[in-house]
Amino acid sequence: MVGLQPDIILTITAPATVAVQRQTQTIPIVFANVGDPVASGIVARLDRPSGNTTGFANFEGTMGGKWLETGCAEYRAYLAAQDDAKCKSYGAKVGEPAYVACRASMDAARTQADAIGAAAIVSAPR
Repeated sequence: MVGLQPDIILTITAPATVAVQRQTQTIPIVFANVGDPVASGIVARLDRPSGNTTGFANFEGTMGGKWLETGCAEYRAYLAAQDDAKCKSYGAKVGEPAYVACRASMDAARTQADAIGAAAIVSAPR
């Protein structure tokens, strides 16, 4: 990805951000969906990120209203409804161990997929 020399690299999740940081110190990296960027070693400080990396933590308090405006809550509800329907289609009933295991498995699979394939290239027109 770095070999393509994009103008910006957008990453989703800490593992994707760290992986891209290892590849470039010059291309700007913007991260999102990172639980604690300081503890993850992505930035030294939240108020003044250094180097070529900046972005948003998972639960940045000042962004809560913006998340709702941009539809994140609706999207999470949509995913939850899909997961619920899929688990029920397997015959699992809400509250039963099979249902709980199904939902946990789906959450884990989504998290793993985000970590593996979460880096995206965003190039501005030249």
